[in-house]
Amino acid sequence: MAVNEKPVVLLGIGNNRIEEWIKVFFLEQADITVSPADDQALRERISHLCPDILVLMRQNSMGGIPDAGSLAVAAAQNVPAVLFIVGELDDEGKELYDQAREAGVQNIITCERGGQIYGDELVYSLTGLIREISAPAGRKEEEECAPDSRLSTEARKTINSLFQSAGSIGRAIIKSAKPSPKKTLGIIRSSKGISLENTGEISPGLAQLSPTSIVPGGILAVVTPWRPNLAGRLAAQAAKMFGEVDGSQVSYIGASGSSTGALWLDVPEEELLMSDWRVPGSSCPITRGNIKIFAVDPVKDLHTGSDEELKDLLLSVRKTSTYTVVDFAGDMTMARKAALQGRTVLLVVAPGNDPVELRVSTLWIRNIKDGCKNVVTGIDIRGVLPEIPEELDPRVIVRNNPADSLNTALKKNNDNVFVWV
Repeated sequence: MAVNEKPVVLLGIGNNRIEEWIKVFFLEQADITVSPADDQALRERISHLCPDILVLMRQNSMGGIPDAGSLAVAAAQNVPAVLFIVGELDDEGKELYDQAREAGVQNIITCERGGQIYGDELVYSLTGLIREISAPAGRKEEEECAPDSRLSTEARKTINSLFQSAGSIGRAIIKSAKPSPKKTLGIIRSSKGISLENTGEISPGLAQLSPTSIVPGGILAVVTPWRPNLAGRLAAQAAKMFGEVDGSQVSYIGASGSSTGALWLDVPEEELLMSDWRVPGSSCPITRGNIKIFAVDPVKDLHTGSDEELKDLLLSVRKTSTYTVVDFAGDMTMARKAALQGRTVLLVVAPGNDPVELRVSTLWIRNIKDGCKNVVTGIDIRGVLPEIPEELDPRVIVRNNPADSLNTALKKNNDNVFVWV
């Protein structure tokens, strides 16, 4: 492609509404050409246009191209970038995915059975490819994307609505056959829990502190069963408090698909769309002063189970972080794994305004605290009479503003260690 020329993008999607939307949205960034929904016609267009980017969609109830799998395999040898929308990973989908990956297709959009594609994931992937193709030699990877490459709230709703009838092509999870140079973390899909290994050493003075003290180099993990957004609110406030320590470097990690801490740290939706750490090649971390935000976009229906990749992220982050905050939202299974690790303090806040949820949460907390001395409890009593079960012994009591509750309960001493009062 000549310098200053827009990349040529050939669409083989087989859905006029989606194709027209893409043409309008990327009008300034690329020359978009639409192919008829016919495999032979598409082969001829590829040969004639020599596109920089080819977008293919597997045939399904809403469109697609016949024999898209073979086309993707063949195009991988001649087209600089192929974006293949495989959709549902049924038997055929798995076979198409494997074939494309073996052929060198690096950008594949898939989903679980019965899931649904979110159109903003397609836009995100295509935006990244256009930027990569358009970037002149020597351009810094850190350069921010142009404002017009981000989705406004209205545009996001529009493209997502076009995919609502996707049926079998399902929920979008972007997979890359080759790791992005900016980011090597992939999609987490396991359910084995996380392992937070100790790194570095604690001075003898710090070693004598309570196991619930948050020391420099340590982790505060937050979980609020039945109330995932409350964990995000508390985690964000904790990150802000840690960030007030002179010379500190703080990292926030959204460890659940429902983690909302990034929003409470004032990350706008448009930036969050492009910065989800679960998506290979995303613009993460987001930096706000001395706080690095490894965000998840809760709008995306992506799995964030636990795997070596989350463990690797945590270990990598801790190398440069004075304090690390992990937002588990309402995921007690993942939080329990964190409670078993050293140098981690787990804050569990039970819901006090529902008797059944409170009873179940209290049992969960009892099980987690069995043998663990690094668990701090709390309760949310907003809107109800302050009846607190004795066995909870909460340090954090949310009566009104959750941020104020944490400010009251957690204080920094002269050694930059945070202790519960």
